Formats: sequence, structure tokens, C-alpha cells
Amino acid sequence: QIHDHGKTEIFRLCEELLRSDYNEEALIAFDWTYRLHDQYQPDDFTLFEGWIERYINNWAKCDTFCNHSVAALVEKYPQLIPELKRWAISDNRWFRRAAAVTLIIPAKRGEFLNDIFEREKNITVLMQLISTLTGPFVMSIDSKWGTGKTTFLRMWMQKLKNDKRPFLYF
Repeated sequence: QIHDHGKTEIFRLCEELLRSDYNEEALIAFDWTYRLHDQYQPDDFTLFEGWIERYINNWAKCDTFCNHSVAALVEKYPQLIPELKRWAISDNRWFRRAAAVTLIIPAKRGEFLNDIFEREKNITVLMQLISTLTGPFVMSIDSKWGTGKTTFLRMWMQKLKNDKRPFLYF
């Protein structure tokens, strides 16, 4: 039985399941991993990061692993948040997605809502910029897929609404 094994052995078995590249086996590995969340240590982040790099190749794997196991690790050790920021600007789209989905469940509980990606600073700069403009203007936001353009624009639109400033979004 799996619960008779220690964390190191279970993580080894999980990696073996992940190597198969079958979604079903990956989901089992992620379930086993999450069941050990009370035993997580900060250095487990390095192992999890390696798993994302080597084995995450679709949304199901990314979301299942990061929503639960990685989220539990980051909740337990918030000092790991800067690592998520590093993932958010990675060239690897699965790291970018992982950075975002890791915080979905904690955010639903009201945790980490202080804009960990520091978009508020950019909104403040843009608000200062547009306050100096006279007349109509057009602005576009351009960046790679998964870097948070939509989230940024929604936050900015909310700020514009709160300040009763006109805008058009499409």
C-alpha cells in the first residue's frame, strides 16, 4: 500500500508514473503528491519545478498539479512567490500557466490578492501618463500568450471605472 512508504519513495514512484506520459498515471501521481502536502518542505519546489519542465505537456496535467500540489506548497511557504514570478516570464508556456493557476484556489479563499505580479505599479504609471494627454488616443497592450494581458486590462478597466474615466475596450 502506498501510505506505508515515506515521502521520498512516494515522490520517486510519482516520477516513475509521470515518465509514462499517460494522463491517467500523471493524475494518480499528482493525487499522491498532494496527499503529502502536510510534509512539504521548501526544497520540494525544486522537484516540482523539474516535473513541470519535464512532464507537464497539457492543460489537464498543469492545472491538476499546480492547483493542488504546487498551490499547497506555496501556501505553506509564501517565500516561494518570487519563484512564481520567475515562472510568469518564462519562455516555457507551461511555466507561465503554472504561475497563474497555482494561485487560483488560494485566491478563491482570499489569499494572495495583493497583486503578486505587481501590475498595480504599471497601472499607476499608465494612469499618470494618460492624465497628461489631451484629446483622444489609442493604446494597445502586446505581449506573449499567457503573460497576463487580459488580467492586466481588467484590473486597469476597474481602475478607470473607479476613477470615472471614459474608455473603450475591445
